[in-house]
Amino acid sequence: MAISAATFWEVRATAGSDTNGGGFVAGASGTDYSQQNAAQYSATDLAVDATTNTKVTSSSHSFVAADVGNLINISAGASWTTGFYQIVSVSSGAATLDRSPAATSTTGGTYAVGGALATLGALASAYAAGNTVYVKASGTLTITSTIGTLNAAITVIGYTSTRGDNGQATITTSTNSVAIFTLGNVAAYAFLNLIMSSTAGTPGPAFAPANASYAMQLYLTNCVVNGCSTLNTMEANGINFAPLILDSCEIKNCTSHGVDYSYNNESVFILGCYIHDNGGNGINAFQGGSSFLVVERTVVKGNTAGIGNSGSASGIVMQLVNCAFINNSSDGIQVRDYSAFIAWNCIVDSNGGYGINAPATAPGFSDVRSPAFWNNTSGQYTNIAAPTGSVTLTGDAFVNRSAGNFSLNSTAGAGAACEGAGYPSTIPG
Repeated sequence: MAISAATFWEVRATAGSDTNGGGFVAGASGTDYSQQNAAQYSATDLAVDATTNTKVTSSSHSFVAADVGNLINISAGASWTTGFYQIVSVSSGAATLDRSPAATSTTGGTYAVGGALATLGALASAYAAGNTVYVKASGTLTITSTIGTLNAAITVIGYTSTRGDNGQATITTSTNSVAIFTLGNVAAYAFLNLIMSSTAGTPGPAFAPANASYAMQLYLTNCVVNGCSTLNTMEANGINFAPLILDSCEIKNCTSHGVDYSYNNESVFILGCYIHDNGGNGINAFQGGSSFLVVERTVVKGNTAGIGNSGSASGIVMQLVNCAFINNSSDGIQVRDYSAFIAWNCIVDSNGGYGINAPATAPGFSDVRSPAFWNNTSGQYTNIAAPTGSVTLTGDAFVNRSAGNFSLNSTAGAGAACEGAGYPSTIPG
């Protein structure tokens, strides 16, 4: 056996301890002691049964039924294999573990049951695929090196006071060139309710792939990436994350691109996000192939280009719906040799280049409907057919863009001109 896929871990910066038990198996019959700062009990007298090397006893604690499902962290002791073990069952004061921690009759093990861990690094090599890691906002998790290399599908969820409250926990670094998370293996990783930041002079990315031969799946919701080099970086041969899904996230102040959409046969879905004030493009398309870029209900503001291209970016299917591309120093939207370009109900204004800049020889299909243009330095668009239902604004359509309020105002020729102008005007049925 090994650590169960149903294990829930608990991490509490500045409040927990990396010698605590740190986890509980969902559905177990015992009492979850991991959701507290301190260990429920700990000692230095753990012993392995004389005949069964998966059974342990402690002279200072008689194991009881309530212990079942908790993890026991064996952190020291001569001839012990340190690490986390699951308490599978209890009988006559002895606990049977999921695997052997030492040979029979070994004594003097240092252990703890219950209590949260203090760092994510403590479980970097202990978790199993399917595990969930809860990070309570009891303090800021400050790291000086990447949080291990995660090699199995896990979910990391921040919260403030109660699991599931959608509060955000903060992970930060001031160390140069450190990726906050490095992800390996063909696996799906999910991160919810986290603030990931860097204050280093040469920041690293929030996420980096560990392998150069295949891509990983990455899903983020209600996360903030602030001051990193980028949300995600490529391996040496261009391997990235596929698919990359961002839901209700904010990507800001990165020194390079906000989101790097970077290689063949990848798909990126960006839903309800705010991508702004990054040193490169808000969303960067480097390569293409059989790739999809879907952006909906998203504001891309104050970058170099809103959507830009630093490579060939050919063959992309790009679908932009109900978005705003504003105040970017170059074009609002750059499109290279796409196979399909669809943009519905997008506000494209105050960009330093074109609103939409497409190549003169683009071979693909384009469908631009009900855009609203204003104040783009080089013009509204180039090398696309005249959009259907285009709105030419005479003023700022938003309530307060500088404060991040992108609700439409009621000003004639501005926000009011966008009301009711979207496509489709009615829903078929």
